[in-house]
Amino acid sequence: MNKFDNVLEQLRPDSSVSYVAFVDMNSGMKLASVGLLKDGDALIDCSIRVMRAELKTIKLLEVNDDVLDILITTDDEYQLLYPCRGMKDIFIYLVASRERANLALLKRNISDVEANLISIMYTDGDIQNHGFNVKSALDAHCRWRDKLIAIINGTDTVTNLNELGMDDRCELGQWLHTVGQNQYGSMSEFQELMKLHHDFHRCVQEVVDMYIAEGVDAAKCELTGNFQKRSALVQEQIVHFFDSI
Repeated sequence: MNKFDNVLEQLRPDSSVSYVAFVDMNSGMKLASVGLLKDGDALIDCSIRVMRAELKTIKLLEVNDDVLDILITTDDEYQLLYPCRGMKDIFIYLVASRERANLALLKRNISDVEANLISIMYTDGDIQNHGFNVKSALDAHCRWRDKLIAIINGTDTVTNLNELGMDDRCELGQWLHTVGQNQYGSMSEFQELMKLHHDFHRCVQEVVDMYIAEGVDAAKCELTGNFQKRSALVQEQIVHFFDSI
């Protein structure tokens, strides 16, 4: 079984999702897929063309922002194209029943699975580099969303809320401020990771502060907005930094 298959299966919680593929836009290769799709190879090729056209259009329009997803809705189906921000030119292609699928839930699941796909790019023999454990760092940042949801829902009563905005308390932050700073402090990739990690923890604190000041609904809104974007940027830079050392 392809090492990605188990992760892609997480996007098929029931029969409403008929097909999921993990696609390399540059090579045109389908790296992995689960489910059945008539004329699947032809549709994969079409999805690559759609993705390239969308990215080209965004560039021509000089829109200074990321494409989060592309949704094609027909009478019977959703076809969702989701660029993986942690891996350049890789995207998830998903086909689901319009009648039975929950589109909001599908998008949330894709965001979670994206991080898992990034992490399994690195086998146990690859992840350790000068004390920097890529998989561990990615996994830890994937769990921040769950931690904040637990805080907002009142099921996490242990976490010290005053420390969430500090960027030197988590595993990655401790490494960045010690070994990382000493060995790679002069690298632009390291400096960018430091900045994005700092901004991420500031965003974590903002979610908590909003929860305290304005309540659950406001905090959940923030969690699906700026927080999600900051989290994706950190994960992308973790991978980029690892590839550069």
